[in-house]
This record gives sequence, structure tokens and C-alpha cells, in this order.
Amino acid sequence: MAFRYEIYIVSEKSKWIHISDSWGSYEREPFDFLVKYIQGERKLYSVGEDQYRIEKDPYKLIYQWDSCFGIVIIYKDEDDRETVLSFIQEKINELNNIV
Repeated sequence: MAFRYEIYIVSEKSKWIHISDSWGSYEREPFDFLVKYIQGERKLYSVGEDQYRIEKDPYKLIYQWDSCFGIVIIYKDEDDRETVLSFIQEKINELNNIV
């Protein structure tokens, strides 16, 4: 199943990126699909309750899902914000073009 994603909110203070999806971010399936797509062949590690990190991720992003906020990507370094946003937007564009 194809989902439609978009970057919805970027919180510079909290260093997180909220991703909205065509299901309203309140179902887990779009989160799993997005993370597995970005993960590719790399390992996925649990780093907290419904928080995951992907092996060899140069930005050390944390992918989080919960029923309140939906899909959130947390970045660590403010200097990487624009590069991370570009990376996430590229992946979203790729996924949005999957039929």
C-alpha cells in the first residue's frame, strides 16, 4: 500500500520533524513503511519505547511513533538540520512516487 507523506512541522527548539501521512499519522502502518524504506538493508535498533535508530546513519536520527504525535524524526545536531530535512524530503518524494 502506498502512503502520501509530507513534512508537517519542524521544531528547531526540540530538534524534531513531524511527518504527516495520508492516514492522519494515527495508525502505525505508515510509520513502519517509512522506516523500513529508509532502513533498506541496514539493521534497525530499538532505542526506547517506539523509538528506533538505523545502523550506520550519519545523522543518528531517531524515528519515533506514538498515537498522539504520529511520525516524528528526532535529529541531534542543529548544524545538520538542513541536510537532514533535505534527506527526509528526498525519501518522502521517492515514497510519494511509488504507485
